[in-house]
Amino acid sequence: MKTEELTKPLGLEEKHFNRRSIDIPIIDTSLYTTLGRKLFELYQKHQISPEDQREFERLSFLLLSFTISRDQKPKSFWAKFRGLWCSK
Repeated sequence: MKTEELTKPLGLEEKHFNRRSIDIPIIDTSLYTTLGRKLFELYQKHQISPEDQREFERLSFLLLSFTISRDQKPKSFWAKFRGLWCSK
């Protein structure tokens, strides 16, 4: 899915984010179906409408994959992640 397809329905514009190349973990394809099924079961259990499902998935993706910028120095995803856990 393209960034614009995720951000426009949520009211986000290009000025709200910028794009950087970062290393990201990649999930093994054998887990995709199992995890997707768990998500689908939650949708059914709580009777979540298809529209709300798409909204939830857009928000989840953006919140998990986009990083919050607090300064002008680019920092790798893993450096931010380590900093989050090591600071506590």
